Amino acid sequence: MRRLFERRGSPLPFARQSHTVSCATCHRPEHAFSEPRPRSRGIGGQEGARKAPPIVNVAFFVFDDYFWDGRASSLTEQVKGPIANPVEMGNTHENAVRTLSGIAGYGRAFREVYGDALLDIDRVADAIAAYETTRLSGDSAFDRFDAGDDAALSPEAREGHEIFFGRGRCNACHLGPTFTDARFHNIGIGYAPLSGQMVEHGFADPGRYAVTLDPADIGAFKTPTLREVSKHAPYMHDGSSPDLDDAVMRYVAIEANPWLDPAMAEVDLSPADVAPLVAFLQALDGTGYEDVPPKSFPQ
Repeated sequence: MRRLFERRGSPLPFARQSHTVSCATCHRPEHAFSEPRPRSRGIGGQEGARKAPPIVNVAFFVFDDYFWDGRASSLTEQVKGPIANPVEMGNTHENAVRTLSGIAGYGRAFREVYGDALLDIDRVADAIAAYETTRLSGDSAFDRFDAGDDAALSPEAREGHEIFFGRGRCNACHLGPTFTDARFHNIGIGYAPLSGQMVEHGFADPGRYAVTLDPADIGAFKTPTLREVSKHAPYMHDGSSPDLDDAVMRYVAIEANPWLDPAMAEVDLSPADVAPLVAFLQALDGTGYEDVPPKSFPQ
């Protein structure tokens, strides 16, 4: 339900310590449901270790593992995570449901959808996940070009298109209509072996490895979608690239490490490729994801 996702500045059942945090606090509609800060902030202004990933076109993701590290086995499990996370919403599932049950308007809304007013964390998560799957992006300049409209892309974007699907090997991970394989890759981001603050493998954030404990997953993070990517700044799981030019340049000068994904060795890019690639990435902006906040919330 959109009203559960976006409820900020009014009594919010999910955030124990304040009424200022909702799903939309980090997944901002005006930023194509992505996080505009390098690190997401939760209750009391606490800063997390990563920035929230975008959720546009999540309905089309083909694997059931969510978050940057894939620790949630379904979209509904992903929804449950932030509610009980002490840095994000700082609540418990039980307390969130108890508070929500005290708002009669939500009981009526759930009855309309589910046939009764029963509220539990599974149903609440299902409602929010259902809303997330409606945030879709399509009809971009690239889509029109792909459908046969040669004029849809500028000459620079067409050059970027050739690089993206050619020697740049970008589509090895950013593939298909969603521009993501939804898998986990170490691309060198966050590797700093000489820092005294780092653990033995050189990554302050081990990524997928923290979930699987498989050394092959050290420093690996889920490939984000590139749909609406121009609105997703800053970039990377840690928000370390402030703009698209910098993000693309990271693939020109790849930071090597012992666990680097082998596919990175096939990337053949130069500084001259940055501008056309950025032009192509901007051509992935489409329509359909836009959201109009509800004028009122259940009381």
